[in-house]
Amino acid sequence: MFVFIVLLHLLSGGVFGQGDKNGDLPALSQDGGAYEQLIPEKWKQFSSQVGDMSWFEANLFPIGSPCKGPCEAGSRWVHVAAHAQALPILLTVSLQPLTDNGTCATMDPFICASFTSTNAAVALRLGTWEKTINDGCYVAGSFWKPDSSNSVFISTKLLGVKTSLLSSANVGLFLSFANGNAPFPGGCASTGSLYWNPMVAILDYTDVQTTIDYQQADFGSPITLNFPSHQSPNSCTCDVIESLADKTPSSVTYELFRLFVSNCGSDYYHSINERDILSGISRMSTVEGVKANGVKVDDTSITANRVKRKGIDSEPGQGVIYNVLVTDQFRAYLNPTMNIENFQSVYAPSHSYACSLVNDPHHSSCHNLRDWLYMIVCIALGCCGVYFGVLGHKFFFLTMFVLLWIVGGLFGFIIFKVAINETLHLDMYLGCAIGVGLAFSIIALLILKFFSLNGTIIIFEGAVAGGLVAAFALATPLGEFTALENEFNYGTAFACICLLFPVMLFVKSTLVSIVSSSLIGSYCTLYAIDFFVGSDFNDLVLNVVKRATVKQFAQSYTGNFFGDDFNGCSNFDANLGFLCAWVCVTGAFVAIQILLTGFDHPIPPLRKMGLLLWKTTESLGTNRQQSAPRNAVSRRLQGYRRINTIDRDTRAPTRHEIARMEKEMKEKEEAILVRHLQQQRINQRERMLNRHEQTMEKPWYSKYWHQPWRKGNGVSPLSHHHQHHQQQQHQQQSFQQQRPRDEQLEAIRRQREKEIQFRKKNRLQQQQAFLQQQQQQ
Repeated sequence: MFVFIVLLHLLSGGVFGQGDKNGDLPALSQDGGAYEQLIPEKWKQFSSQVGDMSWFEANLFPIGSPCKGPCEAGSRWVHVAAHAQALPILLTVSLQPLTDNGTCATMDPFICASFTSTNAAVALRLGTWEKTINDGCYVAGSFWKPDSSNSVFISTKLLGVKTSLLSSANVGLFLSFANGNAPFPGGCASTGSLYWNPMVAILDYTDVQTTIDYQQADFGSPITLNFPSHQSPNSCTCDVIESLADKTPSSVTYELFRLFVSNCGSDYYHSINERDILSGISRMSTVEGVKANGVKVDDTSITANRVKRKGIDSEPGQGVIYNVLVTDQFRAYLNPTMNIENFQSVYAPSHSYACSLVNDPHHSSCHNLRDWLYMIVCIALGCCGVYFGVLGHKFFFLTMFVLLWIVGGLFGFIIFKVAINETLHLDMYLGCAIGVGLAFSIIALLILKFFSLNGTIIIFEGAVAGGLVAAFALATPLGEFTALENEFNYGTAFACICLLFPVMLFVKSTLVSIVSSSLIGSYCTLYAIDFFVGSDFNDLVLNVVKRATVKQFAQSYTGNFFGDDFNGCSNFDANLGFLCAWVCVTGAFVAIQILLTGFDHPIPPLRKMGLLLWKTTESLGTNRQQSAPRNAVSRRLQGYRRINTIDRDTRAPTRHEIARMEKEMKEKEEAILVRHLQQQRINQRERMLNRHEQTMEKPWYSKYWHQPWRKGNGVSPLSHHHQHHQQQQHQQQSFQQQRPRDEQLEAIRRQREKEIQFRKKNRLQQQQAFLQQQQQQ
């Protein structure tokens, strides 16, 4: 009988069905199923169906022996984490074998605990402290008593969700433990159902921000100074030594890290891959993995007296994994020669897409993130960008109309987001913003035209371009300064950079218009392209909008445009490519506009211009002289002409316009003079022919009698002579009358020459005065 009991003990690994401590034979669950061996500090991944239960067992070495505090030998705590992409997991961890349905066999929370979540984690102490006020306060004479078993029993069950049709998923499982040197993550949990909570919990998420929280850690084992001589709970704390707070590092510190999945996609297509998220979680489950793969959210460590809850900027559809690295600074200070990782541990990581994978009605669905109205707006913005870059300066006021529409819509979007507390769909905000922008552009342009505020509208265009430059400058490492977390400091810096751009170029208004329209047009064009490609280029402006609409965005904002943690899945190659494209496209647009218009294509007065369309005189063709009478040509040739008849004398002409006008006036006067001289020659020739015919030589007898063939006509020679004399007198009188007329024409010609010289002199004086005024400005 004794031999039979010994054999039964060897086969079962001990009483009450516990498995063999050395793992030679697999332990059996109470329903007869075998526990699968789980290796500590090694990632375990398996496939599971909804409702299926999996059983695991892990051996922890060494368990240690009882000791009087302070002592650090042996394993002191263990935490197990189970992860799935979308479906929740029921995780149960116990220091005793589980029941047949995978639940705890005892109600003692120090022996067995369970939790349900997509990132479920449970932590247990591998022993107890005796003679303590509570678990976080120890007194003189307290000693550590390890648990009698060095095995941990685990069960996982994949649960379904009513709003999702998912029936299976891959599950990742990870177990870690440490001795007394490493801090105990979540060892002083103050909220929740668990006595010890090692999870980095995702409390809530929106389209722009994810809120995370984690519980207070505890020292792995109490330090001498944590053992007060009196039993006062006020003298005891979990993660700080009050008596050394001003002398040496006396607490544990927390560092928040995050990892973005490898492929985030674009606004048009979001990549949500289960393999990528589980692979990232496996890399973020150890101290070495967090330090090697994670990106620190804060530059400084979070000390014991700071709030552990934090809001972090997020983007729907971008998978992000969060974890916290906790360090025992006091033990690291006492042992400077030892590796710092001996005094560090990590929480159980959590992941989020800032959207729901199971169609949660309270959050955006990850399967319907493509917004068609936003896509149409992006395409329209890209078309406007091409127009700005090619014809933005030539059709200046149409450009201003569209630009006022865009800027007004942007401000309308911000106002509606701030004023309306309820979370509405993006389409409603966009629709309201489009309507507000259209009304704003019409009213603003009419006011600017009525008061002829040319300088204001030029500064506005330059300020919009300066806003893009400011958004880029504050998205670089310059924007990571702590001082810029203050809204006033950020707004002041943004405004200064906005106005610095037009002020630098205001030496010539044409230069401001060309460069500004080219810069704005290139950004709008690439913004539309980025919707389909996917980079952080559109976040340059969107971050400014988020900062204006989200209260805590300044505190949650991290990273920069050239880093690996800028607004989610940052792709340095794509960001650098879009930045280079922005510079190149801007240069190309500037060159195109100079070729089309030139720098001598000034901006006309607002009150003299049509509202939407105007053209230069060169664009009207060679028939421009025929479009108005001659008395208006000198006024119409001032450089610009719109479709309807408008007076342009208020603007000083340029030197090219003066030269062109002088050339045209000279050609006209020369043509008039040539026609006058030709008519004079024709008249003089006719007079000479008439005199020649009248003074032709007659026969000598014609003065005294009639010619033989004219005999009998009743005219005597004397009367014929008298008639001839009268004709000669009449010709002389007509010649004398013609002479003053020629002199009068000559006087008119000289008067016209004087007028031309006076006009030339007047125009040259106006040009010199205009050039002097520009030099003084």
